[in-house]
Amino acid sequence: MVAGNNSGRLSMVKSAKRNSVAITQEMANALLDGDDGYGTYLAYQYYYNLVRTTPLTSQVAYKICHVFEDNLPYFDDLELEGKKFPNKKPKGKGKPAYPEDANPGKNSVLEEDWNHIKAYLEKYLAEYTEVPEKTTIFRNIDILAQTLYLDDSERDILTFLYIAQNDHLIMELSQKIVDKDPGRMLPLMSRYLNKTGDNYIEALAKAMDVNAPLTSNGMIVIEDIFERPSGLNDQVFPQIQPSLQELLPLINLNAEAIAEMRLGKPVEAMLSTQDFSDLTPEISRIKTILKQAAEQGKTGINILLHGPSGSGKTELAKALSAELGFDMFAIGESDEIESSEKGTDTSFTQRVGDLLQAHSFLKDRKGVLLFFDELEDLLTKGTDTDKKSDPPSKIIINRLLETNPVPTVWAGNNPEKFHDSFRQRFSYSVYVGYPPVMKRAAIWRRQAAIHDVALSEKDILSLARRFEAPGRMIANAIHMASLTEVTLPNIEAILRESSRIVYGNVEAIEADGGISRHFRRSLFNYDRSKHNYVSEIYASGSSPRPYSIFVKGVPGSGIRSFGRLLAEKGNMNPIETDMRGLAISTPVSSAESNIRKAFADATDNRGLLIISHLEGLCENSQASDAKWQKELSYFFAECVSKHELPVLMSSYKPDLVVPEYVSDVFSLDLKIHALDAELCARAYEEYFGEAPKEDAAFPKGLVPGDFARVSHVLKKDLNGGAIPEKIMNYLRKQVELRESQNPRFGF
Repeated sequence: MVAGNNSGRLSMVKSAKRNSVAITQEMANALLDGDDGYGTYLAYQYYYNLVRTTPLTSQVAYKICHVFEDNLPYFDDLELEGKKFPNKKPKGKGKPAYPEDANPGKNSVLEEDWNHIKAYLEKYLAEYTEVPEKTTIFRNIDILAQTLYLDDSERDILTFLYIAQNDHLIMELSQKIVDKDPGRMLPLMSRYLNKTGDNYIEALAKAMDVNAPLTSNGMIVIEDIFERPSGLNDQVFPQIQPSLQELLPLINLNAEAIAEMRLGKPVEAMLSTQDFSDLTPEISRIKTILKQAAEQGKTGINILLHGPSGSGKTELAKALSAELGFDMFAIGESDEIESSEKGTDTSFTQRVGDLLQAHSFLKDRKGVLLFFDELEDLLTKGTDTDKKSDPPSKIIINRLLETNPVPTVWAGNNPEKFHDSFRQRFSYSVYVGYPPVMKRAAIWRRQAAIHDVALSEKDILSLARRFEAPGRMIANAIHMASLTEVTLPNIEAILRESSRIVYGNVEAIEADGGISRHFRRSLFNYDRSKHNYVSEIYASGSSPRPYSIFVKGVPGSGIRSFGRLLAEKGNMNPIETDMRGLAISTPVSSAESNIRKAFADATDNRGLLIISHLEGLCENSQASDAKWQKELSYFFAECVSKHELPVLMSSYKPDLVVPEYVSDVFSLDLKIHALDAELCARAYEEYFGEAPKEDAAFPKGLVPGDFARVSHVLKKDLNGGAIPEKIMNYLRKQVELRESQNPRFGF
């Protein structure tokens, strides 16, 4: 935009690339083919204002002379009436008269040179008989200012910032003058605008305050200047948001077009709130809050959905808006190829700007919601891992959360990393965990009905158990299967490919906490007198009472899968841990805090807490006469009694004697026995596909895991296959091996 044909326009393109602005065809046409007269006129006016308001004897005057001398080709050597710049003699042949590395004092600028620059600029501006007509970019700045309710002075600031951001001479002048001192920025800006004095500098500061329209509407970025510890970088002045820069060259821009381009279309839901049945009370509260906020025009309404990645937070937000009949706009979604690395300053400023603009566009509309995913972009630093941290600007975020005019649903993974002051500003929060088996089965069932896909209940349960897929992935798998082939292998293949794309691994959604395929409930051999109680638990469904069951038996008897089956029946996820690890105190955490946290995690996740190896509460769990740690055991028993959800404890020591002060909190004590002859015959047929011989003599102590292990071994046997004699021989060896080594094979 400095003098000399297309030099200024090329400067704009280079600057736009440096600021990660997408150069569209319309922008290129505006920059390369359009009449840039108005922008050039303004740039020269800013140069002149700076020179006219700068004392000749100042160091700033010297720096101005240095920059002009360094850019003589852009000004036709500053030739004026046959005279050229500079008149000051350099200190050596081929050296500049105003070198950058000099340490100028007062009166370092030759008065003749200073007057030469002023006269050249005056002559250039005098050639304009009238102010040039505004080009598309500057007309659009006026439209933006009007749309976002800026006054004339704020519009003038925005215009200057655009010129300063895209004119290389103003950039260079400003960098030299400010010299990485943010305190010099506002006085310099006032000189460019020809409005000097303390009052105007104070007015500039107010205009760029976080509560002022320029910033609160997301039009400019200021934190890069005021908050970077390293001071200023290439950019001296606040920057216009890149997303707004992309709009400036567009033809026929108006308020409606701006809003549509910045917000996009309302999101559409793939699921319904019925697919989140385990969160029914929480969903009801959220709907009430959002309805009342919309009716009463409340501000500062923030709903936080938090939980692990892929748990369905985004789809829940969409389902909520659909059920309320609200339009919901997703803010800050960007192309990962072009977006900056998440958590960086650029990501922060871009997404905050998008959100502020959305608030401005929607603040007068009823029945709208905003959705902001990956909240960590705002509330944590890009270099953080586990520690709590502050975002780049506390002030901006606090203001966002306290005064946002449009109810906003936020989604994040780990709110523990957020500063306390931010967490306190959420109106309501809900933990969204991975959907348990029965919930996933319900989603499979519903999506199959929506797409008219025939899936048997057996197939639905198999898919729900094998794949911990989020609701959106389930919906996509059913949809794609309806277009190709509705078979279980095809649906599984679609799921695995989706997993590869989303998580980078085809096995990422394979359930590792599910019921073993070897488990047979009919072979779970416990005292039949307790059958009714167990059946009652199975039948309790998604509202199980807070029972506490202790189960003991040898490895392979089915204890682990029994616990997972109880979780499935209760529409819960299993939360599995090992008492041998919990009961060990370390410099970081005590045994008591470990146990307390295990129960807290189960509560937070609304899961079934499954604690294996209860003998870990003993001083030496391997000794035959191990003594229980009384104080720790009392503490554990108290945690069990206070826990408001079911808990299952287990031991692979079938003869373990639990002290009464612990067993008193057990709702049910189950000992899993070895299989009797009748159950052995049933297991034989289940695992080997045929009935055993009538005179078959099964070894004592067999459990279902022994049959599963032998079945697995025989599948790889290349010498003779599964003949009865070999099966019985393997079963005897398996019992001997298990009893001698106590291996962990089992389920």
